[in-house]
Amino acid sequence: MEGKDETAVQRSFDAFYAMNVTYNLTRQWIAMPGKFEYDYRWLSSKGTPEVMKDFADTHFEKVYGVHPDRFEIL
Repeated sequence: MEGKDETAVQRSFDAFYAMNVTYNLTRQWIAMPGKFEYDYRWLSSKGTPEVMKDFADTHFEKVYGVHPDRFEIL
């Protein structure tokens, strides 16, 4: 964006999308049975599924203090 600090804009984008994936995992945790789904192809055309899962898991753990892979599926 012309006239805006590129680093600040990137940080804003990163924070926005981190909260979106955290919200998505939270919704799944509360409302959907089974394992978490990590369909974040909409977020990046370059990121591998593994990178996107790690991104989502990292931010979920920052918010809730537990990594999603540690949940026991009932």
